[in-house]
Amino acid sequence: MNQPIVQDKNNLLHLACEQVVGLPITQNLIQLGIPINAQNGYTPLHFACWKESDDDVIQLLLVSGAETNIANNKRPEDLTINQKKKELIAGFNGITGDMLHLFEEDDNQDITINCIDGKIQAHSLILQVRFGENYHKALQIFRLKKKELIESFLRVIYSGFIHNKEQFDAIQALGNEIGIDISSKIGRNGVVKDLKILYNQEETKDFTIIVQTKKFRIHKLILIARSELYRGMFLLNKNDTSNEVNDYSEKSAIVIQALIQYLYTDELPDDIPKELVPELEDIVDYYQLNPNSSFNFQLEKYKMKYNLNDLNTNQENTQFTQQQNQNHDQFISESKKDDRSLCMIL
Repeated sequence: MNQPIVQDKNNLLHLACEQVVGLPITQNLIQLGIPINAQNGYTPLHFACWKESDDDVIQLLLVSGAETNIANNKRPEDLTINQKKKELIAGFNGITGDMLHLFEEDDNQDITINCIDGKIQAHSLILQVRFGENYHKALQIFRLKKKELIESFLRVIYSGFIHNKEQFDAIQALGNEIGIDISSKIGRNGVVKDLKILYNQEETKDFTIIVQTKKFRIHKLILIARSELYRGMFLLNKNDTSNEVNDYSEKSAIVIQALIQYLYTDELPDDIPKELVPELEDIVDYYQLNPNSSFNFQLEKYKMKYNLNDLNTNQENTQFTQQQNQNHDQFISESKKDDRSLCMIL
């Protein structure tokens, strides 16, 4: 159903997205098995992005397997010509991909889920925030289910992405049995909503980033999920029991605080001062964030807000980069004194 298909004419899903018929009809067509990536010049997602479709329709297409990199052959524009929709798709690709990778990697799970025919490793922090008060009930119910179903269910819980469309009805029924509405957990918004709760849970944060004289608390698991730089640092220092690190990036405390908020909420705060915007330029590369994330779209918002064109922004950023390079040897020297900071040096 979701494989790219070239066909001679548009299907019903194309027409539904073109005519903006709304979420219920679009959902019914997908459930009937209408190919979601069929292409007659455009895919249904192209139409949904060009038309005044609700974000819910676009997210439904995304979580149902719509490809975001299928080029249309009739118009030169990008897949998404609307800035808000660009950000929606980038955020979906970024944060859902990060959370799925967290589920599938095998170094930081702290809980074993028992099923009828096997075991699954998972992260209690993610399950607790996604299941809420139904966390313990879910673990008990999982004991009576097959491993394949629970794995598919957890992929949805982690990423908000429905990877196994054939099992959707079973996944939805399992959510009802646990006591959660699975439709509220899918899509970028479903994931972000719960991570925002985690962002405000100061009592469960287990790691500290030190910037100059300021300390910022964060969940180590969020750093592992969303930053390759930190993931590499933790893997390199598996036996290090310390719970803090010095950040030698030369970023200001305000920018680091904004980065931390972004890692949880997929949004930058609205009050970053104009003079600090150049520090945001290389965040994705420096901290090795998912290149498909919405961070760069957030940055573009700031450039428009402060009327910063590429020239003066890059000029300020060049001066900032030169300052980083001048202090590079100092960073390396400091990192040798503190092995925990070694991976912070690029």
